[in-house]
Amino acid sequence: MTIDELRTLAAQSRTAGRTVERLTSDHEWSPGHTIDALAVDTRALANAVALKLDEVNTAAALADCLWSVLTIADELGIDLEAAFVARHDEVLAQLEHIRLAQLTAEYTN
Repeated sequence: MTIDELRTLAAQSRTAGRTVERLTSDHEWSPGHTIDALAVDTRALANAVALKLDEVNTAAALADCLWSVLTIADELGIDLEAAFVARHDEVLAQLEHIRLAQLTAEYTN
């Protein structure tokens, strides 16, 4: 499954959630609410890993985090795939710079 397909699934469940919110509440979640949910999901994931819970619980917590990230990106109009690739390239360039600086320092010492 591609990131676009995952984004579509997340959007489908978000649409279903909005329908339920309209029926049960007088407000709708904002990106800020989804970010708060991501913080809760991240804590659940950390607990699952720290407590060495079974793979099913850990995978569910990780999937909840992914849903939140996909939803936040969609709500904010961010192309997550492009952002990930750009950030990945930046990190690799930074690591290469550090590696070369270390090699230079070792060579000159």
